[in-house]
Parts: sequence; structure tokens; C-alpha cells
Amino acid sequence: MRELDMSRSPRRRHYQFFRALDYPHFNVCAMVDAARLRASARALEVPFFKAILYCAARAANEVPELRQRIRGERVIEHDRVHPSYTSMTDAGVFSFTDVRYDPDPRRFVQACAEAEACVRGEASLEDDPERDDYLFVTSLPWIHFTSFVHPIDIRNVDSVPRLTWGRAEPRDGRLELPFSVQAHHALVDGAHVGRYYELLRELFDDPGSLAG
Repeated sequence: MRELDMSRSPRRRHYQFFRALDYPHFNVCAMVDAARLRASARALEVPFFKAILYCAARAANEVPELRQRIRGERVIEHDRVHPSYTSMTDAGVFSFTDVRYDPDPRRFVQACAEAEACVRGEASLEDDPERDDYLFVTSLPWIHFTSFVHPIDIRNVDSVPRLTWGRAEPRDGRLELPFSVQAHHALVDGAHVGRYYELLRELFDDPGSLAG
């Protein structure tokens, strides 16, 4: 982790401008072709959800701006960020599920299974208040949506990015997966989100992404 000097950043005026807004988040939703990723996941017997989750977390860790967080008057950049995602419990409600990101996909998928087992019996809606190295992640496998907005507590600064995907549908030889990115505009611009989508598409198209 390192602290950034925003007074020397080329984005210092952008940071100050968006930092002062009541609702400084912006959201982008785009369709990503997940056909090759699903084929790779099936061949390797990896659940499709966890294949997407791994690629989503890996791409986010490769974009420095998505690892930056606002802490009071400071801005820090984490070396690595980790998913806190929603998983279903035995009671049919979702729970927050924390897992450490691991670049090795097999170890990551195993860690997800262990984390889900810990919350399956009782839902948890708590994140560690001492941590901000999260990526907040959820999915709506029932809906092929075209836009998405997350709830935010505007009384407190929340600079953790949100990643969401919906139901994948076949169309013209593709498997269109709606994928949403929500981020704090004081730290993240459209160019950074564009880079994220480029990396995500590369991982989805690479048959070796899940092989480890």
C-alpha cells in the first residue's frame, strides 16, 4: 500500500471537483461476450459464476485507479484488492462473502467455496470497518439488464468500486453478459473503466485464463 500526493497529480482538479459532490459515483454498463469463458469453465469444471468473479477481480487488480481509496483527506493505493460478493444462503437470502483474491484461479475458486460454506447457514451483511481493500461484487442471474445503480451511503465517503453482472443471453453467435462498473469519480475516469473492460474482454476470450 502507498499514499498518493493528489496535490501533484494531473487529476488534482478533477479529484477536488468530484470529491465535493454529494453523489460522486458514476456507473457504466456494457455487454461482454462470455461464450469462450463459459466454454473454458465447463471444460475445467469451474462454476460459471466463479469464472466471471475471478476474471472480474483479476482485471480490477490490473487497473491502479480501481485499487485507490479515499481515507479522510488522504488517498491510498492498495497493492491488491479483494472481492466481497453476494452468495445465497440456505434460507434463500444473500450474504456478503469475503474472499482473498489469488492470481491462481484454482486456489481462488477453492477459497470462494470455503468462504461460502462459512456463511451458508446464516447471512452476514457486515464488512470489516477497518478495511477498504474491497471490491463490492454482486450478480443478478435472473435479469439481462441494460443499466444498474448501487445503493450508496452518501453521509460517508465510499470509494470502493462496485462490479455487477446479469443473465447471459445468446445473440448472433455471442453470449452477451451485461456487466456494470460503478466507481467514485474523484479517483476513476471513463478511460480507466474503458481499460478495465478491455482487460476483462481479454480474460474472457483467453482459454488459458482459468487454467492457472
